[in-house]
Amino acid sequence: MGRSYTPEFRIETREYGKTGPSKWESAAWPKGVAPTNSNLADHVFIFHESMKPGKPNAHLADLGIRIVEARIVHQKTNVTVAKWNAPLFEVID
Repeated sequence: MGRSYTPEFRIETREYGKTGPSKWESAAWPKGVAPTNSNLADHVFIFHESMKPGKPNAHLADLGIRIVEARIVHQKTNVTVAKWNAPLFEVID
């Protein structure tokens, strides 16, 4: 069995799809990656790129899902250290 540990930071995202807004989803923020607004924006951009046809998450695009808000939270203190919000208007290709 592997060793279990609590990551220092978690990323929380909220998506919006054809059924309306979703609840907050969370996952571990990658170890060794600085939890900055810029890195968070890159993370969201890469995720959105993965939803293009032929990419691993293309099935999510079929559901109309897009991340509309994301934040990185310090696990122990529950303090938000980085935030990202979708632009008011966005062209999706």
